[in-house]
Amino acid sequence: MTKFLNSILGWIFAALVALVFVLSWSTDHYRSKATAATKDLQNLQADVREQNHNAQKTLERLTTERDTAQAALNRHRKQQEKTDESTKLEIARLGDELKRRPVRVRVVTTTSTCGPGSGSPEGQPAATVFSGSADPAQTYGLLPPGNSERLGAVITEAETINAAYASCRSQLFNQTGTKTDIQP
Repeated sequence: MTKFLNSILGWIFAALVALVFVLSWSTDHYRSKATAATKDLQNLQADVREQNHNAQKTLERLTTERDTAQAALNRHRKQQEKTDESTKLEIARLGDELKRRPVRVRVVTTTSTCGPGSGSPEGQPAATVFSGSADPAQTYGLLPPGNSERLGAVITEAETINAAYASCRSQLFNQTGTKTDIQP
């Protein structure tokens, strides 16, 4: 039986030695994997720090560019507001001037196309084809006050629309970079 125990002890010892070798190999294998993973993690962390640094620089540069562009836009807006305000004041001044004075109009006489039987009363001669065109006193006149007021309001409205168009047009050309010498 001692022989049997000695052989079992030999097998147990061989199994323990094999187990020690396997455990040593697996420990070394996992340690090398952990070292490689740690090295990869450190490389990734360095890359992330570098990317964060580059992103911060880019953000600062873009923020500066944005602030500069916004400041230029604000200056342009203030200048445009001043220009628009002076244009509005000039239009209001001209509109007030139109309200204070009568509007002179020139009446262009035209030839009559009615022919004979132009509606003259019975017993009176028919109107001639050029009636009134030879009388220069009838070719100029003043509009009635109501018509003058309405004409002044329409002119003021047209000038306001024209000024708004010119303002928007210049802004559009500034945005697109198009230059033109054509003025509305």
